[in-house]
Amino acid sequence: MRELDITKQTICCCDEFDTSTYDGKTVNIPYELWFEVDKYFGTDTKGTDSCLDFYTFYHEDGSVTAIYVVKGPDHTHTVDWELTKKEEIFFKEKMEEYCRCKCGCTLSELWKELWQ
Repeated sequence: MRELDITKQTICCCDEFDTSTYDGKTVNIPYELWFEVDKYFGTDTKGTDSCLDFYTFYHEDGSVTAIYVVKGPDHTHTVDWELTKKEEIFFKEKMEEYCRCKCGCTLSELWKELWQ
């Protein structure tokens, strides 16, 4: 796993912007990953009918967590993905930038608007 440094790969926040209660009250951002995901996640999706979706979650305390979901024709498998500290900082910065662009506010302000 993690044969690649995800912070140096091509990653884009998707147009979708979501709130979630997957892991408590969070702001959720899905991503498009433009690299060999199997080398980072240790999965085996290349050449199959499966695809991998990646999401980060911003929590009230300012922390960021992540999951990936492998979807196939007859299965869906969700995995809690532990980010390194470097990755958590990277994704929090990406999420902040995306939030400012899409909503005109910080993640903290958006979380308060949604959940308080």
